Amino acid sequence: MDQQVPSLSWQPKKYIKTQNIEADLQYFSSMRRTFSAVGSGCDYGVIPIENTLDGFVQIILDLLTHSDLKVIHEIVLPIRFAFVANTKNLDDVKTIYTQFKSENQCIDYLEQFRNREFVTTASNSQSYEYVLGGDESVGAIIPIHLLDQDHTFAYVKKRCCRFYGQ
Repeated sequence: MDQQVPSLSWQPKKYIKTQNIEADLQYFSSMRRTFSAVGSGCDYGVIPIENTLDGFVQIILDLLTHSDLKVIHEIVLPIRFAFVANTKNLDDVKTIYTQFKSENQCIDYLEQFRNREFVTTASNSQSYEYVLGGDESVGAIIPIHLLDQDHTFAYVKKRCCRFYGQ
């Protein structure tokens, strides 16, 4: 398993459980590493191909084009985002962590922070980890299911993207 594991980013585990599939899940720090693991350490990979608001995930299309892997099943997962901060006063937020696809999906909400520093992260769970370890000047866009973790943020805005989903 990788050093930086984005296991919190999305929830294939829930889907696999509902399908009564027996599987040992492994998480990898990048899509490239996920692709490399299929066939050499894993039988299958679960990858995001597209999303409602921001279209195809370009790295996935590139990796599919240059590999022998094939898509064998489609899973539709509702991914919902929240904006969280370590302060109740949004004027105090100076740095915002966000994965690039999440940023694009929440661009309308994030417009109010246009004069702040945005730090692009490799995964949504990395954004979560950064805001957890940050001071009162940081905020992040995170998947809403991460609000179920054992932490309370000073500020939470649950419906922060253009399409909230079902």
